[in-house]
Amino acid sequence: MVQAKGYCSDVFTDAAIDFVQTGGDQPFFLYLAFNAPHTPLEVPEEAYDRYRDMPYPFDTFAIQGSNEFERMKPKDIEAARKVYAMVSNIDENVGRLQQALKDAGMADNTLLIFLTDNGPQQIRYKSGFYGRKGSVYEGGIRVPSFWHFPKGFGAARDVPGIAAHIDVLPTLAELTGTTPEAILDGRSFLPALTGDVAAVAGGRTLFFQWQRGYPRGFHNMAVRTDSFKLVGKYRFEKAPDDFELFDLRTDPFETKDLSEQYPEVVQQLSESFLDWQAEMKVAPALLKEHPVALHTPEGYPVRLNRNDWKGPATKQWSSPEAHGYWTVEVPKSGSYDFELFFHEGLPGHGSLNLKVGTEQREVIVRDSITQRFSFDDLLLRAGQYRLDAWFHCFWPKESVGTYGPYDVTVKAQD
Repeated sequence: MVQAKGYCSDVFTDAAIDFVQTGGDQPFFLYLAFNAPHTPLEVPEEAYDRYRDMPYPFDTFAIQGSNEFERMKPKDIEAARKVYAMVSNIDENVGRLQQALKDAGMADNTLLIFLTDNGPQQIRYKSGFYGRKGSVYEGGIRVPSFWHFPKGFGAARDVPGIAAHIDVLPTLAELTGTTPEAILDGRSFLPALTGDVAAVAGGRTLFFQWQRGYPRGFHNMAVRTDSFKLVGKYRFEKAPDDFELFDLRTDPFETKDLSEQYPEVVQQLSESFLDWQAEMKVAPALLKEHPVALHTPEGYPVRLNRNDWKGPATKQWSSPEAHGYWTVEVPKSGSYDFELFFHEGLPGHGSLNLKVGTEQREVIVRDSITQRFSFDDLLLRAGQYRLDAWFHCFWPKESVGTYGPYDVTVKAQD
């Protein structure tokens, strides 16, 4: 951990450029993981100034598929402006890194890969694709992927066929002439990158499932082939086998459900998904319980957040009144300090609770708007436990209920 000044994406890029400039002539691997664009929507003023007064011409942004722009409120437009400022900042930083490679004489013989993790979180331009982050529609999972390697790939071109993040490692392995020791789910598409178009034609099936905790049947899943895509609907009120089927060759924006027209394709793809899911469940260590260790060898504090929650109340995990629990491991016996963080503070009078296994602490809180609360000196024995943290509000009447913290920070005492 280091203290730094400046905007996050700029700081990360500065470190990457320094790595390139000081590495000499040795081969290297650099993984530059920007955490923008993302909430919190904070961006340098000079980047935001370009978009501060940007209008939103709905008729221009509505291309073909789902059009959410007519539902945009002023706060949505403002969020989009900030996101676009973040994207411009990323563009400039990637450009700075490319220039550093050129200055070092490495640009032609360095493979530069740019890709993102998912579709947009907020309402904004997405080429007409349906859905956003959190869904397995194209708007949620279709992302840009650019591979720049002049010495190895030649002239710029589009690579046909379908691919996913799981294909990056086997592609790099083939490119470098190495053999991974692990069994890989992906496949190399290096031949397509070097000009063999036929190498990616046909025969590919990709599986998607976006959930919290453990998979629940066909909920929020998709099976993608070269032509068809089967989608298990995201909405909780839908039946578990209420599928949608799209032909992405003719309908890339997922506007026409063909499930009734091609029931045999629905059956085939749903069965292939079950086979894949069964394989994932029996594969070593993939879907087993992985408790979070409450101590690191370096002595850093451990931060538990809502993304790691388990339990039935985690469905609306972003709501203040949501609550869940963590599965944790105490690697060594000793005293531990806990700090609970409530994003909006506590709504009134009530009891604040922390429970680790059978060790439990409670404190009465009276009309506090404080966001952070500490429980120190919990003596815990080594082992695996369930960790619960919650605030139960007694008063005022309109706020009565159980509230979960947004995160819990744990520090082992020396």
